[in-house]
Amino acid sequence: MSLEQSLQNIADALNNLAAAVQGKGQTAIDFTKGQHPEATAGKPQKPAKAETPKADAKLGAADTPPTAEAPASAPAEKVESSAKPLDYEKDVQPKFLELVKVKGRDAAIGLIHSYDPAAAKLSAAIKPEQYAEVLAKINELLKG
Repeated sequence: MSLEQSLQNIADALNNLAAAVQGKGQTAIDFTKGQHPEATAGKPQKPAKAETPKADAKLGAADTPPTAEAPASAPAEKVESSAKPLDYEKDVQPKFLELVKVKGRDAAIGLIHSYDPAAAKLSAAIKPEQYAEVLAKINELLKG
């Protein structure tokens, strides 16, 4: 296969990729528009490389992550569907306020600082994926 044919195949693939990402038919950006095949022999590599990240970025945001991560995230989704996701204001905050009332301010500050020493509020110290862990710690502190 000649260099010109390889470059044309790459340009066609980019056009097809751009069309697929945009959700349009086969009409897309023509990366070789206005260029003669002999003139593209040395130059298209730079434009092709410059255009590839844009096409990859669109693909990465629209198509690749769900397909690539589906096997890895499928078990996590099953866990979340069987156990309702926790809400900070409905699930964590009331238990935290109970901890403050029962064990005092120092216990509450100790809990916050165990997650983020610089945080002044529990909501700033933890992430949503930590809510279950925090609830377990709060319940442990309330029992002890």
